[in-house]
Amino acid sequence: MHDASIISCHSSLSIDDPSIFRWKEDRHYVLLIFWSTTGLKLHRKCIFYYIVTASLIEFVVFHLLCCVLTIVSMDSRRQILFLSYILATFFICLSSAQPLPNFQAYYCNFGYTGNYTSNSVFQTNLDTLPSNLTSSDARFYNFSIGQNPDRVNVIALCRGDVDMSECRRCLSDSNTKLRELCRNEKQSIGWYDDCMLRYSDQPIFNTMQTLPNAYTYNPMNVSNGNTAQFNLAVRSMLNRLLEEASTGTVQKFATGNTRIGPDINMTIYALAECTPDLSASQCRECLNGTSEKLPECCNGRIGGRVLRPSCNFRYEVSRFYNVTQSDSPPVVDRGGPSGVPSGVTFPEVRKVSLILLVLAMFFHKV
Repeated sequence: MHDASIISCHSSLSIDDPSIFRWKEDRHYVLLIFWSTTGLKLHRKCIFYYIVTASLIEFVVFHLLCCVLTIVSMDSRRQILFLSYILATFFICLSSAQPLPNFQAYYCNFGYTGNYTSNSVFQTNLDTLPSNLTSSDARFYNFSIGQNPDRVNVIALCRGDVDMSECRRCLSDSNTKLRELCRNEKQSIGWYDDCMLRYSDQPIFNTMQTLPNAYTYNPMNVSNGNTAQFNLAVRSMLNRLLEEASTGTVQKFATGNTRIGPDINMTIYALAECTPDLSASQCRECLNGTSEKLPECCNGRIGGRVLRPSCNFRYEVSRFYNVTQSDSPPVVDRGGPSGVPSGVTFPEVRKVSLILLVLAMFFHKV
């Protein structure tokens, strides 16, 4: 339900404090407090209570309405300074307020009833998870936080072709999303395109686990009469990649492609990965088991994936992973859903914000 924002404006205020821009996010609301820059004498102070479920457009409208009341009383130089500041803070706010993408799949307390209470030792241990996930440049983590019975066991895995900055972002998003979706539940797992995060109060290390599992697929099918040939090609790719992935040491990850023709005339791109704590035989067994799900979910589908706690397999007819030496590069389309709309890159937004802030400082000194 979209609740309206509330504006509270107080007239005749002269504020000389440094700039303060606070963005406090809670489950139900976001509180944004905006003050002036040093030396600006504003005639309005506006406090916005913005409901998370409402749109950002509503926030922008109310934000600009309040700021117009201030701008009309300034000379031209200070107007430029103030507008630059407003735009910069808005872009920073926009870049940090994008909603997290949805998981491909997630589970909370699958087959389990363990819960924790607020301010408990388990929650305190769980609260330290984000800092542990960024403590080193690693694509795989398996560690414990705290002592029994409040120990939090964690497994985190980034896809083998994902760079470290994207890996850290994905794991951070996963932690935030799981804490939101699985409130007060001791066992959680979530899969994004680029990473998987799992935590539990039970032992989860060095064991192949197939449950819970999930699958997703492309709704489009290959043409009639070519289903059997296509399915055979997918299975052949899985067999090839599971052997390559299972023999990995630092990471158990493999990608590849195969051309089908002439009747189908498609290239299948595939990826197989296991958590590196598995042995070669465990990885092979886990990935081989994903083939049991393929007829159930993905018969003749031009894209699909099977997700397990210890491994995953995915295939598409357009490349969805970064090119490796073993792959030919004829196709450049990136398949699969993305959490960021095309054409929007947050680093570029931040660059614009910095330029505007520098511009504001320049005019302030003139």
